[in-house]
Amino acid sequence: MILVEEFKMILMVIGFVASATSTISLLPQIYRTWRLKSAEELSLLMLINFLICSVSWVAYGLMTGTQSVWVTNCIMTFFSIILLIFKVRFTSAQFHDRKAP
Repeated sequence: MILVEEFKMILMVIGFVASATSTISLLPQIYRTWRLKSAEELSLLMLINFLICSVSWVAYGLMTGTQSVWVTNCIMTFFSIILLIFKVRFTSAQFHDRKAP
């Protein structure tokens, strides 16, 4: 039988793994978008949805006092904003490049 303290430790490890993998999940896309200076392949609707989702999880984490949830999703919100900025910046730059003679 698992003791209460051991169970809490297992939950903490699971939360850490979930937080770490969620947080790093957008880094390859951020790097690729920056390197290529292209965001054509990114769906604007998906990015907006991801931002709303992250902000909602931050609110939930703050309201429930779940630090791992709100900290992770603050970072995810920041990453989502970066990708949205890239989407707007690189899409508009590509649009202007196409219109140039």
